[in-house]
Amino acid sequence: MEAVKKILIVDDEKFVTDALEGFFHSKGYKIFKAEDGEACTNIIKSEKLDLVLLDIKLPKISGIEILKLLRKDYPSVKVIVMTAYDMEYKAKVDSIGCDAFFIKPLLIDELTVKVEEILSKEKGPVPEAAYKIPAETLQKPPIVISESFLPKARLLIISPRDLISGLVKDYFTQEALSKGIYDVIESGLGQIERIKEFKPDIILLDVAFIGMLGEFGLNLLRMTHPPKEIILFGDPAEKWEEAEGLIKRGIKFIEIPADLHNEAYPIKETIQRLNDAVREVCARYHLCREE
Repeated sequence: MEAVKKILIVDDEKFVTDALEGFFHSKGYKIFKAEDGEACTNIIKSEKLDLVLLDIKLPKISGIEILKLLRKDYPSVKVIVMTAYDMEYKAKVDSIGCDAFFIKPLLIDELTVKVEEILSKEKGPVPEAAYKIPAETLQKPPIVISESFLPKARLLIISPRDLISGLVKDYFTQEALSKGIYDVIESGLGQIERIKEFKPDIILLDVAFIGMLGEFGLNLLRMTHPPKEIILFGDPAEKWEEAEGLIKRGIKFIEIPADLHNEAYPIKETIQRLNDAVREVCARYHLCREE
C-alpha cells in the first residue's frame, strides 16, 4: 500500500494555510502548516516531507533562505513556490531552482494539477531542468463548437456595477439571445455561503473586484463543487496590473468599458464576446443539455 504523501503549506496568511489545508486534506494528503520561516524549518527537519508549498515573503526566515535549505539538504523534497511578488523574486527563485512557480492570487485548478503531477512522479533524483521556472505558460487548446451545441450551466456574476451585471444577467437568461440554458445569479464577494449553495459552474468576475480575488478564491476552495473556470470582464483601466498577471496565465478577459455609451465598444457585440467565452468553457467541460 502506497504511503500517504506529506505536504507542508507555508504562508504568513492564516486564511491561506487553513483553506489549502482543508482542500488538500480532502484529497487524501497529510498536511502540515507553518506561518513563519522558523516553524517551517522545524517541520522540514522533523518530518519526511514529499512536497512544500512555499510562500516567499515570510517572518523570521525568508522563503528564499528556506528554498536554499531544501535544495541543499533535502533535494528529494519537491517545492512549489507561491508569491505575489513575481518580478521581485522570480530571478532569485529561478537561480536556486524549484519544481513549479505560482503567482498569487492562486488558481486552485492549476495548483491541484501541478501538485498531483509532481507527486505522481517516481521517486529519485530530479533533473536540474525540472527545477527551472517554465519560460511560457501553457495555453488551453482551442475548442471547435458545433452550431447545434446547446450549453447548460450555472453562472455567477460578480460586479460592483449594477447596470453592467443586470445587462449581462438579462442576456444570459434569454435562451434566444445566448443560445444556451443558463441559471444565473448576481452576488457580492461577501456572500460566499450563497455562492456555495448555488454551486456555479462558471464565475463572471468584474476586474473591479480583482484585488479581492485572492481571499475570495481561497474561500471557494472550501466549496464541495468549485467553479470550472473564472472569466474576467470589465474596463481595462481598472485594476489592470493585477488582472494582467491572470490574463497572461490563460484566464479569459472580455473588455466591457465603464462608459456604456462608448461607440468603440457596442454593448451588444461586447456581451456577445462574453457569451462566446462562456460557450467555450461549456464545450470544454461538456456542460450542455442532455439529449
